[in-house]
Amino acid sequence: DVYTLENFPSLKTLIHETKTGPLNNKDEDSSYTIAKTISILTGDFLMPYLLSTVDGGKGMMKMMNEIPIDYLTWGNHEKDLPHEQLMEREKEYRGIWINTNMQSHESYPNSTCQKDYDIINLDDERRIALLGILTNSP
Repeated sequence: DVYTLENFPSLKTLIHETKTGPLNNKDEDSSYTIAKTISILTGDFLMPYLLSTVDGGKGMMKMMNEIPIDYLTWGNHEKDLPHEQLMEREKEYRGIWINTNMQSHESYPNSTCQKDYDIINLDDERRIALLGILTNSP
């Protein structure tokens, strides 16, 4: 559960060990990496979270950057944070914030972290596209 700060040290360790482990190194007998590890939080990471109601999401965004979480997407509960505070947290994020279908949002044009998609190259032949789509449907 991302809403509990005591879980973050374990998450950081898991991500670090997975990214630096043997599966993320090149196979000696081939030209490709066996695995590629990325971290993604798919929305609702700033709210609903008790500490964010007190600090405006500063603590949670600090954790996203410290772990680090590679990718974020907007969630429907991010709107529960006051708008001005949400725009400040967006400016603080150091990873890639995927925003595929809300490019008209005021934060998008001057953002240093938002992209409409991202491509992850697994090897010379295989690629994965990441999209972040927010809907008002459950």
